[in-house]
Amino acid sequence: MQVFVKDAKRGFTLVVDDRLLPFIRDTHLTPIGIVDLENPWKNDRPVFDSTFRPEPWCFAINDWTDKHNEPTLQFPGSFRRLLVWIWNLRISYPHEPILIGDNDICGAFRLVKFNPDVVRMHGYRVGPYLGFATGQTFGDNVSAANFEVCAIARQQHASFLWEHSPDEVLQRAAYYIQRMKFPPQSQDTLSFAAANADSQNPGVFLPNGDRKAPPYPHQVDDCMFADVHPHFPLTSAASIVALEDVFGSTHPCQEHVLSMDKLELEYSETRLVVGHVPNSRRMVVELSPRRRSKLLAFLHQERWLQPRMATLVEIATVVGMIDSAAEFFPWARVQVLVLQDLLRACIRSEYRRAIHSPALSTRLHDFQRQLPRSLADRFDQLQCRTIAEFVWRSRRRVQLNRACADALRVIHDYLRAEHPWEQPIGHIVPRDPAFRATTDASEQAIGVAIPSLALWCFLPLGATTRALTQLPQGHPDKLHINTLEFIGILLGFAMTETFISTSLSQYPPSPILFLECDNTAAVSWSRKRSTGSPSGRRLLQLFAEYQLLSPLGLVVEHIAGADNTLADLISRPCIPSAKRARILESLPPESRAAIAPTLDAVFRCELGATHKTKVVRHVRSMRIHFIWYLDEHKLIERVFPVVDLPLVTLNYVFACYAAHLGSGHTLSRRNIRSDTIRNYLYAAATLVQMFHPKGLDPRKEKGLHAICPSIDKVLKELRRWENIPDRREPYTVAMQLLFCSKATSSDPNSKVSALCDWFSVMLQAGGRRCEWAQPSHISDFQRTPEQNVRGDPAAFCIDDITFFRPGKRSLRLDDALADPNLPAMVAVCFRVQKNGAHGETKLFTQNTHDPSLCVVRRWLSIVQRFVRLAGRARHVPLAIYLDAPSSCVRYITATDVERQMRSLAAEIYDLDPVRDAKDLARFSAHSLRVGACCVLQALGFEEHEIERLLRWKSKTWRLYTRNLCVISQKHNKAIFDASTMPQF
Repeated sequence: MQVFVKDAKRGFTLVVDDRLLPFIRDTHLTPIGIVDLENPWKNDRPVFDSTFRPEPWCFAINDWTDKHNEPTLQFPGSFRRLLVWIWNLRISYPHEPILIGDNDICGAFRLVKFNPDVVRMHGYRVGPYLGFATGQTFGDNVSAANFEVCAIARQQHASFLWEHSPDEVLQRAAYYIQRMKFPPQSQDTLSFAAANADSQNPGVFLPNGDRKAPPYPHQVDDCMFADVHPHFPLTSAASIVALEDVFGSTHPCQEHVLSMDKLELEYSETRLVVGHVPNSRRMVVELSPRRRSKLLAFLHQERWLQPRMATLVEIATVVGMIDSAAEFFPWARVQVLVLQDLLRACIRSEYRRAIHSPALSTRLHDFQRQLPRSLADRFDQLQCRTIAEFVWRSRRRVQLNRACADALRVIHDYLRAEHPWEQPIGHIVPRDPAFRATTDASEQAIGVAIPSLALWCFLPLGATTRALTQLPQGHPDKLHINTLEFIGILLGFAMTETFISTSLSQYPPSPILFLECDNTAAVSWSRKRSTGSPSGRRLLQLFAEYQLLSPLGLVVEHIAGADNTLADLISRPCIPSAKRARILESLPPESRAAIAPTLDAVFRCELGATHKTKVVRHVRSMRIHFIWYLDEHKLIERVFPVVDLPLVTLNYVFACYAAHLGSGHTLSRRNIRSDTIRNYLYAAATLVQMFHPKGLDPRKEKGLHAICPSIDKVLKELRRWENIPDRREPYTVAMQLLFCSKATSSDPNSKVSALCDWFSVMLQAGGRRCEWAQPSHISDFQRTPEQNVRGDPAAFCIDDITFFRPGKRSLRLDDALADPNLPAMVAVCFRVQKNGAHGETKLFTQNTHDPSLCVVRRWLSIVQRFVRLAGRARHVPLAIYLDAPSSCVRYITATDVERQMRSLAAEIYDLDPVRDAKDLARFSAHSLRVGACCVLQALGFEEHEIERLLRWKSKTWRLYTRNLCVISQKHNKAIFDASTMPQF
């Protein structure tokens, strides 16, 4: 009740008598809870369950909004941005104290007010009163994103005031400046930890010598800042003045926006900020003494150091407390994840027991029965939520074993011994690495290369270890390649740390090792400090002990196997020279030079470079594909038997080959990922190197190790396409021609004939699914079709189609149906569109070259079928067919489209429906719109023409296209014509 009264006084809640509830229209009551009731360091806070539905078929508040439509949140990286600013301050002020501060907003989310019509959705009961939240609540899924707009405005305004109006700011904030307290000035400059400048951290001065304004990062309602003593009053004052300007300094119905309860005007070089303590003198992030004491007391008093029974609430509490404290301490992160794995094993058995409860099964069955068909997709979400609620509220107690208690004791003992619980700021902020290393592993050895330190490591595997790698999958003693790759990462870090430890002052402060590995699993283990592999967990624990308080930071990234050449060479043992010599001596002299490179490749295959027969066969197939490509483009004689092209030309030949592959001309005749294209290029490059007089890599520029820019641009274009979320493969003209040939003998009223007509017209119109077909659950012709925002059928109806004679002379529908040769044009009206251009009409003309692709004939066939099956019904979607087994008229649905399209794709691209199910799943009704974009772009249409023809009002259509087909043709013409030239 106290929280309720406080919110009402602040203007965050409208209070009315509970008896008025029946008279307030469209009221939605939301369950409310209070958090932090027993937290002595935080105020009580109301939270709203905005996912609440009174009945399964009802709509909750969060059902009306979607956080995926909101901008990406910047809050999660705010504390790191503060550390980046502190690091840059130390670069520019190496011998001055850096003070740290923050201030809080009173109300935060609640300051962003709802539209009055939405306030009724945010009602809740407290005793005999009815409250309505006037502003955003803790529980709505878009509250954070909507408030962040205000936070960004405050950040930018504060920076502007700091730079352009310092005198005004100091005057307006005089009340606060007079009450600020600062530590006494110290003459000790030797104790300041250093920071170094690099390309990512140039310091806080501009090239012209002017000071940059602080960035003021925001962690939700907490504004953080730091500066040296001479600038600090202005820095703090600018944040306060900006807050008052953005949210208003005074208001009759609410308190001051600056939280006076949390305002701490005593500043120093350390400060508790969003749960962490940055220390600008030592340049570390520490665990606060208060949190250390709190954790120790909690673990000891609640008896977590011995086996015990615990509820899910208690387990979540202890894990949450430790996890929050361990965010910036790698050793503790690993201990937390080990603890989570142990607790998960204990909870799993109890969870399985709980979900088989008869009461739970009955409740889920009732939910499924109550849901209408239109909300059937909601059942999976309801099921997961109901099971989670049942297990959570059952208060079942889980037996925690000795292993869980031991894991907690490790953390407890470390805290009690008062060992440092910290991480250097230089290991947290993005920086240029001081050292670079690559690692690789095979079933023969582990290799590490650190060129900048002139270090390398070759660790051969013994016979017993090699035997463990050969065990079948699933064997308990199997030694997986992922484990060996992670050992390579551990070795790379240990080698570097050991080498620099004796002369640390020669290197940048808090140096960073940038380590690359071509095994994605090992990279993931290093980044997340977590793995489901038992052997991997033990290695992570060992790695954590080695990293404990290490001066060396680590960044691990993935590198394509084709580019990981140096570590790959080290991890594969040397070619047996004696055996090689014996084999070559047994061959005719004229054959030795020609076969020597191939013989070396065979030895490498024997020694584990490609230990799987399937991989060897695939590399061979890739090389044959490249030879075919050269022959097709009349270049075979310029490469074999001796390479007779300049390296620059070879670079462009390989770039054209990459573009050729990216447009679907592969062994499997389908689109492949950029990493797979890298493998094609690697296989082709190693083949060409055997015949190059100097053994140069045709993918790289002379004297450089990186892939040449022309190839890199093509691969980046491919990666851009791959990163499109939920992307769809294009429906192609070749697929439509195949479909036309199959549909020729079909009944005109059948589903096949109907789909063939619709695929043809939608491929040319770039239609969306909702404009012609129904969702998967609406196939019954008697059901109400999908509606648009006006309450009309969303799909085309008969009144949307108008036929014309030549010269765009009007033509009655009866005349068009009576004589199919009369229509020469068809106008299609798009009544409601996603782009807002409602009522737009598009005109299509006859295709005299190929009648099977004539859009006018196809539209006439669609209308004829509709009249035969449904008469002249005006408000009924046109996309219907006669279902032969049931003799019933049905709507064409998204499922019908997907099945037919995937069948065509499987035949065109030679895909297996089971093995290639993931690739086939990318074909759907949206593929027609994607295909339309690709066709027009490949034919050279200008951007504005594509946007006009396919009804785009933005550049979003470019996400659907690959520029590679056109690029490939242009490159081929330019490069192959220039290939006869001696120099460019």
